[in-house]
Amino acid sequence: MPSDEACGTPDSIAQPEPGLTAQTVIDRARALRPLLRQQQQESDWRGCYSPEVHQKLLEGGLYRIQTPASFGGYEMEPVTFIRVVAEIARGHPAAGWCYALGASHAFLLASHFSEEVQRRMFGDDGEFRSPAVAGPAGKMTPVEGGYMVDGVFPFASGVPYATHFMGGSLIPSDSGAPRHVLFVLPRADIEIMADWGEGRFMGMQASGSNSVRITGSFVPVAHVVGTEMLMSSEHAPE
Repeated sequence: MPSDEACGTPDSIAQPEPGLTAQTVIDRARALRPLLRQQQQESDWRGCYSPEVHQKLLEGGLYRIQTPASFGGYEMEPVTFIRVVAEIARGHPAAGWCYALGASHAFLLASHFSEEVQRRMFGDDGEFRSPAVAGPAGKMTPVEGGYMVDGVFPFASGVPYATHFMGGSLIPSDSGAPRHVLFVLPRADIEIMADWGEGRFMGMQASGSNSVRITGSFVPVAHVVGTEMLMSSEHAPE
């Protein structure tokens, strides 16, 4: 069988830790519990868990649980991810929320966007952390090849340590009624607003639920999918 390179397709991204097991990632999440509990108060004020916790999640492979193996992920069963979320939440419920909403959407990208878009978003290192604000919010103006996006997308839980952003908005459709869609952008194309943490809200203060502002960012057509697809069992387009 010809290699990926011979077929004109980039080679797969190597897993940082080949052979990593579901039990190991669960154990690593459980081991964070004392640190998360110790940092609860400062994390609530900050609005998300600490850079120290983020680094341990990163190094432990916990952000790659739902990432396809071909993009350097561990492609584990959803139940493993849920168990990891539960262990983190036992240390700090709001940290569990922040982690879950930032780390779960690699599965969404891999399920409903084309392989070309996946390769672009996972990049050379396979790092993909993204909230998904279903919306609809903001405004998508049709332009050649895609849309210009403007607006504020509130409660983007998980965004403080995001590499990308998924947002829901409306576009014109042939039926007359606007179509609800979801788009994906790299982190460089968004602004994380300083409107979370520091006691601004009651409860779940470390959930990292900042608003995201987008100002004139171009989104190619291929980076947009209809939300009706998210409720179906259809595969991502080729």
